[in-house]
Amino acid sequence: MEKFIKNYWKNSMISSILIILVSLILMLKPMEALYVATIFFGVSIFMVGIGHIIAFIFSEQEGDVFNFEFLEGVLCIFFGLLIAYNPSKVLSGINSIIGMWIIINSLIRIQIALNISGDTKKQMWIIGLSLLSFIFGITILSNVAGIVTAIPFLIGSFLLYTEVINIVEYICIIKDMKLIKKAVKKK
Repeated sequence: MEKFIKNYWKNSMISSILIILVSLILMLKPMEALYVATIFFGVSIFMVGIGHIIAFIFSEQEGDVFNFEFLEGVLCIFFGLLIAYNPSKVLSGINSIIGMWIIINSLIRIQIALNISGDTKKQMWIIGLSLLSFIFGITILSNVAGIVTAIPFLIGSFLLYTEVINIVEYICIIKDMKLIKKAVKKK
């Protein structure tokens, strides 16, 4: 049992140190981290496109008018390459895309709430939460660089916090194991 715990925590300690390094990069160089993540995202979409093309080639197409594997593959390859080769352009527009999506989604929810008949309390909750989402969307749209850089910083902060706690737990468990060993040897 002791060997298992030591091996587990040794591996956990190594991964904690690596995650702490990633978290520091996210906190200290958020735009660079987003840039690299955008390239990986583009490559991932490209690979999905290749998968769709392969699935199209090996599927039975006879009479299947709803097989869009080839089209999906071509679109994924195109957008994957577009994203991977233009990460700065993608990042410059991401806040607009996210902000508009949130605004449109909140307006749709307000419309749905207004169409609900009967439960006025539920309507007010939905409208209130949708208005809050609408405000978040406007905030994201208006604060171009701040929001984009804040997200990786927050993720980095949370990762750093959790991994430091993990290391402290490791140290406490190792100390407890030493105390337990001493107590067992005395008996």
